[in-house]
Parts: sequence; C-alpha cells; structure tokens
Amino acid sequence: MDTKKLIENIIEDLLGDVPVAKIMLKAQAIAYSLNNAEFKEWIEHEQNGYPNAKMIPDYRIIPCSLKVDIALPFQQMLRNYRIPVDFIQDERDRDFLRVARLTESISSLENMVTDLDDGKTLAMLVPGILWPSINKCLDRDGNVIAACQEISPSSIKGAVDSFKSRLLKFFLELSAQMKIDLNVMTNREKIANIMHQTINAGVYSNGDVSIENSTVVGGQSNNVSISPALKNEIEDVLRQVEELKQNVEADEQDVAEVVMDLRSELEKESPSKKLLKRGMQALKSFHGVVVEKAIEYGIDQILIQLG
Repeated sequence: MDTKKLIENIIEDLLGDVPVAKIMLKAQAIAYSLNNAEFKEWIEHEQNGYPNAKMIPDYRIIPCSLKVDIALPFQQMLRNYRIPVDFIQDERDRDFLRVARLTESISSLENMVTDLDDGKTLAMLVPGILWPSINKCLDRDGNVIAACQEISPSSIKGAVDSFKSRLLKFFLELSAQMKIDLNVMTNREKIANIMHQTINAGVYSNGDVSIENSTVVGGQSNNVSISPALKNEIEDVLRQVEELKQNVEADEQDVAEVVMDLRSELEKESPSKKLLKRGMQALKSFHGVVVEKAIEYGIDQILIQLG
C-alpha cells in the first residue's frame, strides 16, 4: 500500500465535498499502516461509534435545549414545554442536561444533518431517571411524562466539521514529514507527537472529557489569558446579540442566559477557552441570532481564534 498517496487522497477528499463515510475507509487503512494505537482507537471509535458518553472527544459535546411533555391534572397535556436547564436544582443532573453527548459514528452524524428537512431540529430522549429533577422546577401542578434534549443541525454539523478539521491537520502535518520512512521503529515517536499536537491531546483521559495539554487550544492549559482584542470581539458580539432580543422570540430567555454565562467567564482572570467556545457555539445555534449575518460572521471568526 502506498501510504503517501493514500494520505494525499484523503487530504483532497477532506478539502472537497466527499462523504465522510468514504474518507473513514481510507483513514482506517492508514491507521493500521501507521501502527499508532491512539490514532487507530480514535478512528475506530469515529467509524463505529463510542461505547459510552464518557469516552467522547470535546467536539462531540454540544449545546442543546430541554423540552418536556407535562401531564396536568384534569387538563390537557402540555407538549414541547421549554425549561431552562439552569432551573434544575441538582448540580449533576443540571450539568448532564446542559449539553448533548454524541456517541454515534461520524458518518451517522453527517447523515442526520443531510437527511433533515430545513427548519427541523433533532431530539435526544432524556432518561426517565432524570425526570424527578425536572419535576422539581415546574411552576405548576403537573408531572413530566417525556423529556428530550433538542439539538440544532448546525451544532451537529459543527461536530462533523471539527472532526474533519482535526483529521486534516493530522494528515497535513504527516504529509509534510513524508520524507521519513513511516514504518521505521525510530520514527514512531514522531508520528505519536504529530497525533498529540493535532488530534488527541486529551481526547481520552481516564474516561473524562478534557483538552488539557493540547496544542490545538493554544497552550498547556484550558484556562489561559485571551488577548484583549479577542475579548473585545466577544463583547462586541454579545452587545449585538442583546440588541436583537426582539428577533429571538421564544429563545430570548435561553439566549440571555448564554450571554450572561459568557460575560461571567470573560470577567475571570483566566477565562476558559473551552467554555467560551461552547458558549459561542450555543449562540450560533439560536436561529434568531444567526439570522443576522454580521453576528454569524463575528461568531465564526471568534470560534476560529478559540481553536
């Protein structure tokens, strides 16, 4: 097998509009050729899905909203009732419900977005064991009989794009060093170093989702000082979002909560890039916000800088 040629083919596929399922077959072949355990494990999980949510990389943890069906005594059922996650009293349940964790294969995620009609969202069922926590924050006499996490297609597309970006970075760096013999034992350390700098760096960390010690996020810590210019860009976007409250309609309260969380993080001495990035992704998922192209462009530019 000509590994160099196959890598070049994948780079072309990633830069083009090739379905991710076809890319994964080539990536699997290269994973076995490189003999790097971490890269091989990552590709296998992305191709077949992750066994459990604790193993997933950070880019598969995406913002979502909580909607429930409530049975009211002697009244009609209340369906698709939105509940702000911050109302959940139990901290562990609140943290669980705040984001959706995508364990499906990367090709399944891409197909979800491709097959979805315009304007539609995706729903992930909430386990019944969490319903009591949701019941406690209801302001009326009723019981939750169904609950789901509502996910925007753009958030899932963002997860797929993030995977492609990491894979592209890895192969571009690898391609630049193809003058070495990748099968030689002494060069395996170089391959492992490229893996850590471009893809892994905390993807698997004893079951916890973490991106510490990652050069992808621009430092040895997830909590680093951001530049004054980037801080000003974020604050400018937040001001624009607040001016568009009348267009957000039903999502106004959720948007306000995200803006408040972002401002709180910016006030810290060492803001978390991971939390800032997650907040900006959440803003982008609100249709009333991204309808303003200037704001969408600003968010995209900030996400690029956050890594």
